[in-house]
Amino acid sequence: MDSRIQPKSPKEIIAANLELLLQIYQKSRKEVCTDLDISYTTFCDWLHARTYPRIDALEQMGYYFRIETRDFLVDLENNKGLTKRLMTYAKTIGVCYQSEEKEPNFSVEDYYETPEGYPLELINGRFYVMESPGSKHQSIVYELGFVIGGYIKKNKGKCRVYPGPFDVELPTVKGTVVVPDITVVCDTSKVDKKGLKGVPDWVIEVLSASTQGKDKKEKLAVYEAVGVQEYWIVDPFENKVCVYRRSDNVGEKGYSLPDTYTFEEEIPSGIMEGLRIRMSELDIIEI
Repeated sequence: MDSRIQPKSPKEIIAANLELLLQIYQKSRKEVCTDLDISYTTFCDWLHARTYPRIDALEQMGYYFRIETRDFLVDLENNKGLTKRLMTYAKTIGVCYQSEEKEPNFSVEDYYETPEGYPLELINGRFYVMESPGSKHQSIVYELGFVIGGYIKKNKGKCRVYPGPFDVELPTVKGTVVVPDITVVCDTSKVDKKGLKGVPDWVIEVLSASTQGKDKKEKLAVYEAVGVQEYWIVDPFENKVCVYRRSDNVGEKGYSLPDTYTFEEEIPSGIMEGLRIRMSELDIIEI
């Protein structure tokens, strides 16, 4: 290594990454400043490494350019995997706008035209990037799917369990294809080679750091709106499960107030009579 080559400072790394992101997304400085309501002179200072953005500005630009905030301090030019992914985003879905009004209104057809295996969900016409889950997340998905599937088979039930990735197109919500961690379907006539086109009976989402906001807000709203009978949100950080069930009260179409269980408590299924799951009894990898 040439000792005369000085390592880049954080300001220089961020500046170089911003220049690269502008090229990838084919955005001008003025366009970015307009989209994000950022001062043009301030943005130029960042590009020339005179100053660097505060954390809230980095978070805002990270959302806009579809990268994690921490990735601004990574040399993107030498990270071929991440750069390739960003180039794919640029060609298909573009940037994420700050305001709801500016967000592109994508269709189900747009979703199915993205490259096969592309980690995306479409909710209310907006694309959401799905990050790779961790080992604990995946072990929970596997264990829950195994237990639920085993119970169905033992009791000769008609329902089927589909672990993710499994596309669920919700036809009553415009521009929505979700990819739940676990989907339970009792009317399998709605399942085709693409996935499910219709409303699942039971959905389970296991939270991850990058998806928990979406699972608790956007997905909860659409699952409630379309009539998913039961929705479990498994929190592997707090070791809790939040269960939403359809209200039994006459005239109420949404969910009742959720029940929250610890991993040590038995959780009864409202879809399958007799099925009770204690998360602490599952073989969950804690790495």
